[in-house]
Amino acid sequence: MDLGLKDRGVLVVGGSENLGFAISKAFVVEGARVAIAARRADGLAEAARAMADATGVEPLLITADVTVAEDVERMAEEAVGHLGRIHVLVNNAGQSHLGAFLDLSEEDWDANLAVNLRGVIRCCRSVVPHMIEAGGGSIINIGSVSGLQPSENAIVSNTAKAAMNNFSKSLSNELAPKGVRVNCVNPGRLMNDRWRARAEAACQKEGITEEEFFGRISKAVPLGRFAEPEELAPIVVFLASDQAGYITGQSVYADGGMIKSAF
Repeated sequence: MDLGLKDRGVLVVGGSENLGFAISKAFVVEGARVAIAARRADGLAEAARAMADATGVEPLLITADVTVAEDVERMAEEAVGHLGRIHVLVNNAGQSHLGAFLDLSEEDWDANLAVNLRGVIRCCRSVVPHMIEAGGGSIINIGSVSGLQPSENAIVSNTAKAAMNNFSKSLSNELAPKGVRVNCVNPGRLMNDRWRARAEAACQKEGITEEEFFGRISKAVPLGRFAEPEELAPIVVFLASDQAGYITGQSVYADGGMIKSAF
């Protein structure tokens, strides 16, 4: 199936590692022209080397912090200047902050929402005018199943991800007449550096193996395992493509059956 992404301009925010890198790579493989934005210059350099080794293509690298308005505005301008046009925006920047409600400070809430919600809004505000002027585009926001089925001890992220889904739906309704589609992809248990760090801490504290840790966590997933980033990246690429031209305003759950609700 030709997804029609060859030479399309794609900006992946938070695209230097884990799911973000897998998404960036999947777009490159489809022939898109990709810009990767992330906070850490060293992480971007590592991603560029890995991308070049895997595909022979080195993407545009943009150092930007989504919590800084000036950074996001510059990021959008650099991407447009290099790519000519941003056909696709993927908002993947995020952070996790565990803790019970009464243990979390106002600063904890502000720091998490600044990335997980306001960062997404800020990136959309900077890129959408370019998309409208160019005649359309596609935005994919990366959320989490916790936006629908809250995770234990993660009230801040649960709140932000629920708001992200509502924001995505609201924005899709407003931008549809202007040719811009907006969808939200919500992973479930996804193998990444954060989960590996949790596994390492649990193994040291409890004297268990990594296999035992992930086996215990995976009991909540009907498929019985964590997803690999490479399994979710094609969903994002498809939603960005012409083949998904009639899909907008959707919250797509890639969770191995973890969500218990049918609706």
